[in-house]
Amino acid sequence: MTIFSHQLNEPSKAFADYLDEQDPLNKMKERFCCPRSKHGTEKIYFCGHSLGLAPKIAKEQLITTFFAWAEHGVEAHFLTPHDWYGFHEKLKPSIARLCGAKNHEVVPMNSLTVNLHLLLATFYRPSKKKHAIAILKTAFSSDHYAIQSHLRSQGQDAEKSMVYIEPDANGLYSLEGIQQTLIQHPEIDVLFIEAVHYLTGQSLPLEGLAKLAQRYQVVLGLDLAHAIGNIPLHLHEWQIDFAVWCSYKYLNGGPGALGGAFIHAKYHDLDLPRLGGWWGNNPETRFASFQAEKFTPVASANGWQLSNPSIFSAAPLLAALSIFDEVNLDHLYAKNQQLSAYLSSVVAVGTLSSVLLGFRSSLSSLGIMLGRAVAFTVGAWIMTSYWHRKSHLIIDQTSLNIEQSKSLYNNISAWLSDCCHLFVRHEPHHAVENRETLAEEGRPLINHESSNYHAYPNTVFARARGYLAA
Repeated sequence: MTIFSHQLNEPSKAFADYLDEQDPLNKMKERFCCPRSKHGTEKIYFCGHSLGLAPKIAKEQLITTFFAWAEHGVEAHFLTPHDWYGFHEKLKPSIARLCGAKNHEVVPMNSLTVNLHLLLATFYRPSKKKHAIAILKTAFSSDHYAIQSHLRSQGQDAEKSMVYIEPDANGLYSLEGIQQTLIQHPEIDVLFIEAVHYLTGQSLPLEGLAKLAQRYQVVLGLDLAHAIGNIPLHLHEWQIDFAVWCSYKYLNGGPGALGGAFIHAKYHDLDLPRLGGWWGNNPETRFASFQAEKFTPVASANGWQLSNPSIFSAAPLLAALSIFDEVNLDHLYAKNQQLSAYLSSVVAVGTLSSVLLGFRSSLSSLGIMLGRAVAFTVGAWIMTSYWHRKSHLIIDQTSLNIEQSKSLYNNISAWLSDCCHLFVRHEPHHAVENRETLAEEGRPLINHESSNYHAYPNTVFARARGYLAA
């Protein structure tokens, strides 16, 4: 798939339509259910980073699972094609492909934070000299809570044993900055990093991080919540020690979908400490109950499982992963980058605004270096006026209002048109009044030098109208 970088100075609807025509994935949206208004029109969905849309085939998979339970009861564990006993094995090839891993290095289980605790129980082995865990200062809250509580569970002082890696003035992290943290804090035992930062969409240099971790003799763990299914991963080749993820975001596995974990093959044959459970035990003695002399973990990532997976949490994920199996991942990742680059160019030349949806876009000055997630914040006026008017917009209602677009079911032209129609349809009265006042005074409607939304509230609306008229 071509990334039309030489033509990105043409941010028009016609050019966006052209890009969509060249997109081999432009029909993928038809495979998903999109929420609709009470009038039957599709809502604008900017919340795929929180919960991916439902694959249409997931319904069939869930119904099949229910009827297997109803018709066969416990016997469905061993009947073809249901095979609940080995259901997790069905998911592994697809997941391994997305992770750049061997099948035996990945395991679908639990949730991201549960898996983080399980793997820290193995890889975090504090000593007097190396007792700290380092994370990004602006990491997602659950990562902070998990690290803090895990340190305390190991008898460590979280104030002394939790090291924060500081971002630069733009909120970004560099390999050099992380290296300086490792130099300044030789007490670091585990480095736990978000592969794609949930706030900015920045894609961290994972291969370089792995080399740093090896150089400074620290364990490297990754949070892949916003990375798996979104950016190219080569966890085995890069020698990543461990990784954890959720499957309800970019993998579209549904609410409560099984998370997953990666443990590099170099650890599988080692007698490592871990929290054990029957599903991680050797299957030949798994049901031995009190007769079993000791826990014997499977020599693969499966050895970190605790219990059999929830089939109703795994069934929609199996359906969702089957769509990824059909997709050329190079095309998907290229489209992600193309969408980021194109939106960056739109912002840069002012067709929409240097503040894409009210306040700022992390793409406006940083471009595609941030990664393949299109991350931006929305202004408070959208959060109030749109929800109160029961609009067709679905966005993240957290206090940070971070939004990301998903390339698997978003086309460039439709996505940008949605943004623009959104503005034109709901332009606040004070913006209209300001626009009329500026016109009467002969002042420009678009001020390219100002990034102050409140000073020039008409700007984003004028550019939206300009885009639709182009």
